[in-house]
Amino acid sequence: MNKIAKEDGFGKVSLLPSKKFVTPKKVEPGMFYYADGLIFPELIKDNQVSAIVGCVDKRCGLALGLRETELPWSSDWLYVDMSSGLSGKEATSLILKTAKERQKKAEAAEWCAEYAFDGIEAGTGFMPSKEELKRVFANRIKLCEALVQLDADGVQEACLYLSSSEHDSTHAWLVRSSDGHMTNDYTKYYSARVRCVIEFKI
Repeated sequence: MNKIAKEDGFGKVSLLPSKKFVTPKKVEPGMFYYADGLIFPELIKDNQVSAIVGCVDKRCGLALGLRETELPWSSDWLYVDMSSGLSGKEATSLILKTAKERQKKAEAAEWCAEYAFDGIEAGTGFMPSKEELKRVFANRIKLCEALVQLDADGVQEACLYLSSSEHDSTHAWLVRSSDGHMTNDYTKYYSARVRCVIEFKI
């Protein structure tokens, strides 16, 4: 069985026979991202799936972690005062650095940075920016089709997910999964759904 199915109780899935595979030249959203770095459109016997390809841009892309949680951006009202143009990786790093310096909590970013499930090493994942989340959610149907094969947590329809993008001292940006709509109507203290992503090169 695929390790994720055996170890975590994820559902029964159809697996291809074990043999050597290579990442196809064209990587598309919905493909499986394996713990060894392989990206493939099918499930492969004895290879652990770590994430699902969420979006692809030229020679790199983002893969969405299989698990999600609900946390506040910061229950301590952390204000980073960062540039709106930062990538998710840059923003997550800056959030954690500022939280440590000021001894404040940044629960969502911390969870993403410490994410160590399904073959992903802690420190690899990060909290996506609002623009990155929007690009990933544009492929929500493909993501859900892949996640269903693993019996993993699907991307919930019409739910708000936290981004690493900060709006002001009290609010952060959230993105609606169904249509990519962005909102800053909720305070940083508000708990919302959180998904981490990992970056890959093609």
